[in-house]
Amino acid sequence: MSLLGPPSVPRLAAKKDVKGLIKALQRPKDAAIPVASASALGELRPAGRRSPPAGAPAARRAGT
Repeated sequence: MSLLGPPSVPRLAAKKDVKGLIKALQRPKDAAIPVASASALGELRPAGRRSPPAGAPAARRAGT
């Protein structure tokens, strides 16, 4: 059990804390947190960017 409680996705998104949002994606106890994290990460994507950078692993490029 975490002493700090669940992550605050709106706070992480406001701070543009990508690492924190990615960590929140891996939280299995509450399904709403990973869903909100994925949504926030999508909103943080630079405008016009639809795919991972060219140097990204092939598995990531194929998924988008």
